[in-house]
Amino acid sequence: MARYVFISLLLLSLLVAFSATQTIYDPQYETTDQKLNDDATLNYALFLEHLEAAYYTQGLNQFSQQDFADASLPSEVYNYLGLIRDHETSHVALLTSVLSSRGATPVQACSYNFGFTSVPEFILLARGLEEVGVMAYDGAANAITDAGLLQAAATIATIEARHASYLNAVAQYLVDIAGNDTDNETFSSFPNPFDMAQTPRQIASVAYQYVVNCPQSLTLPVVASTLQRYNFSSSNFTFVNVSGQQETQTQIANDNAVLFYSATLETFGGAFYAAVANFTLAQYISEGFTEEIYNGVQMIIMNERAHLNFLRSALASRGA
Repeated sequence: MARYVFISLLLLSLLVAFSATQTIYDPQYETTDQKLNDDATLNYALFLEHLEAAYYTQGLNQFSQQDFADASLPSEVYNYLGLIRDHETSHVALLTSVLSSRGATPVQACSYNFGFTSVPEFILLARGLEEVGVMAYDGAANAITDAGLLQAAATIATIEARHASYLNAVAQYLVDIAGNDTDNETFSSFPNPFDMAQTPRQIASVAYQYVVNCPQSLTLPVVASTLQRYNFSSSNFTFVNVSGQQETQTQIANDNAVLFYSATLETFGGAFYAAVANFTLAQYISEGFTEEIYNGVQMIIMNERAHLNFLRSALASRGA
């Protein structure tokens, strides 16, 4: 487990500089209604980033590095939670700046009551909030009209997913060292080949459990009614136009090109993991890796296959 946690920590640190250099692209033409909904989407994201930034700030002010050591956690966990806090603070600053540049009023932070009283509780709730954050960005993606804003939001969403992956690994480490998990609860860094998208209303119902009061009301963005359009547990996918609008032939061709580009990358990844799949558990063990690492690689192999099957189905359904 220690090796696994170290790898997660290393990957997280390598991404700091990249995530800090992301910029907002020049906006495309938006109608008044589209601009208002884009602004609402940005403020919805800002509302959640305020909550996460406050969560880590409160937790790291309440618990010391010694408290983490007393909970049998490696010292680097405390340091990397500080890094996650800084990421969330950067997200707040970025979204606030973008909203102001668009002439919109950024929402302010609320006051919160998270209720944790120990380091393990703090860790377990943190991983839950990060999972919620990933579902929130995935669910609100189709509400954004401006392509530049969508790309910027995607660069935040992927960082939130990395936070969730790391915290799932730490949560599992806590379960392992406790040795008394009566609920048989396990935490995987990547439990499924597809993340679940949740609507802003669904996410808000979770987030407001921790809100005491806010200086302003929050207008939730309008998302496409077809949000839950894919049955990812099945190989039979049904595809619809997410925006509910008619695509031009140029748009259809470009969307198909993006799907084909993604499928090409997944094919490349699949070829690599097809070779990796030939290694046995005994070979992993002989090289000093754990069975957990072996099982994790097998999950990645299955995920890559699912991604490729999904993209091929999507292309076929569009006549490509």
